[in-house]
Amino acid sequence: MKKKTSKKALVLSKGNVKKKPTVPPDILLPVHPPHGGGRPSKYQGEVTVIKVEALAEFLRLNPKKYLELCTLDQVAMNLGVCRDTLNEWAKVHPELSDALKKWVTTRNATLMQLARALPPAIWIFMTKNMLGWRDQTDIQHGGEVKTQNKMIIEVVQTKLPTQPGAPAPKK
Repeated sequence: MKKKTSKKALVLSKGNVKKKPTVPPDILLPVHPPHGGGRPSKYQGEVTVIKVEALAEFLRLNPKKYLELCTLDQVAMNLGVCRDTLNEWAKVHPELSDALKKWVTTRNATLMQLARALPPAIWIFMTKNMLGWRDQTDIQHGGEVKTQNKMIIEVVQTKLPTQPGAPAPKK
């Protein structure tokens, strides 16, 4: 039975002193896609989108857990990032933007479902604060003010009493 020997062992056993073969430096370096530097992104593509869609579905199926997922900050926290990062991802990745829009729609529908059981004052407060609803008065102004009332000013000349040392009024 022959014993297998490695090339390295053969080189040493023969006593030959050989230089190590030169390898181009680009082969030794790990290949990474170019990026702007800094920490690698936590964005996981389809996995991140699926997580956002799962949060929306959880909210739809569990409306009583509304306060746990009613803000974008809470969604970002569930993904392990901050809200600004989530907004930046949504700008770059349209599929994530669509998933976030679905989440917002689900959140709003869940609030409306919950609000039906609340007194009107609380319902108004919640919709104004959580959905961004506002009281609004529409005022249209065309640049000209028209009035139907007329004011008549009547000037009546009267004699004022004169004070000593004051010049006499002109006639």
